[in-house]
Amino acid sequence: MAEFALAHKMKALHPNYKGILGTDLVERCRKVGIDVNAYTVNDADALMKCYEEGVHAVITNYPDIAYETLVEFNSRNQI
Repeated sequence: MAEFALAHKMKALHPNYKGILGTDLVERCRKVGIDVNAYTVNDADALMKCYEEGVHAVITNYPDIAYETLVEFNSRNQI
C-alpha cells in the first residue's frame, strides 16, 4: 500500500485500523512521507494501539474517548 501511494503521489492513506495494526504499514509510510489516518477507531484499546504504532490521525465516532486516550498516551511517553 505504501508503495502504491508513493507511486501515485498520494499524501495520505485512510485504511481501516483493523487491517494495519501489527503490520509495518505506518512505519513504511512514514519513511516515504505518507500520512496514515486510520478509521473508524472507537474504543480506547484500539486507539492506544494506533497511537503506539504512530498513526498520524484517527477517524472516530467518539472524539472524547480519542482525546482522553491521546492524553494518556502522551503522559506515558513523556521524555
